[in-house]
Amino acid sequence: VTLLLVTSPAPALAQDEDATGADLRTPTPGATTQKEEYKTNFSDEIFKKRVSPAKLKSDKPVEEFLQPVYNPNAEALSRPEKKEPNFANKIIEFFANLIAGEQGFVNFIRPGKSPSWGEGETGIGLAAQDLQKSLYPAGFSPSRSTFLASFPASALSVQSGELKEIFQKAASSQCVPLPMLLAIAKTETPGIFEYSQEDVRRFTTPGWWEQASQEERGRGYCSNTCEKPGYYCEPGYTDVQGPMQFSRSTWDGYLPKIKSALQSSFGLPSTYEPERCNLRDPIVGAALKLKADSGTEAGECNSWPEAAVKRAASAYFGGCVVAWAEEPWNYCDRVWELYLNYSTR
Repeated sequence: VTLLLVTSPAPALAQDEDATGADLRTPTPGATTQKEEYKTNFSDEIFKKRVSPAKLKSDKPVEEFLQPVYNPNAEALSRPEKKEPNFANKIIEFFANLIAGEQGFVNFIRPGKSPSWGEGETGIGLAAQDLQKSLYPAGFSPSRSTFLASFPASALSVQSGELKEIFQKAASSQCVPLPMLLAIAKTETPGIFEYSQEDVRRFTTPGWWEQASQEERGRGYCSNTCEKPGYYCEPGYTDVQGPMQFSRSTWDGYLPKIKSALQSSFGLPSTYEPERCNLRDPIVGAALKLKADSGTEAGECNSWPEAAVKRAASAYFGGCVVAWAEEPWNYCDRVWELYLNYSTR
């Protein structure tokens, strides 16, 4: 969420209150458990961008919209709350509390739906919707570009220390910047960033999927993405699965190199056969592929230019423009934005 500053003098809000005096820092009843339920949907939908808010148009400059006394667009709006003082501050306060976990996700994101800014039943949710309409031009959504650059570290961070070590070892051993590998992982299978230590140990156990339930296989990305409702695979790709989302043909092509890398970098025996559903193996495979497709020199391991990042991303995904989504988006731009974000951490 991009926070915009109001430079003109404005009546101050109490730290914990909105313009009506309501306490924004008190979570909605049940929000503690609800937030965990929504977290995966929020992460997957925002970063995979399967569904997005509608295209919006506006001829109003940001400066006009953020006048401190009232919303100048209120004449065109039917809801009276748009005329409240400190409209912009109220929105900023809401999103700040949301990010900090002090504002519940209840009435904001519903299970099974992609999040929509201002989808909630509350006045602040409706106000957020109108803020989006006034600030963002056609074809641009706050869930891309500058949104990612300002997203809180907690939402982008790898939660498990063991998974961090896998990423670091795979990236360094294959001469790939760690931000590059993280950016691809966050775009392809964002749910792995929320794994606990126990999850990582489970999903790196050889053959874990053989006795796993359908739900657990889903959490481990061990199912064919091409067969999931609402997902699309390019012609020729009929079997895509596992963390990092390798197609069967691409995986088989890199299999000898993956096996060798696992032996040299992770100490696995020569008898070990890499699998797409083993969390560690496709991360190593992704590092190998990204390096091969980047066009970078053998010793160019720590910082790649934009052209190299987007070249590797395009080869990984099979192009840049995701034309089949409800609202087309650019895979390469997304990866570059995340790359920059991770490079500053």
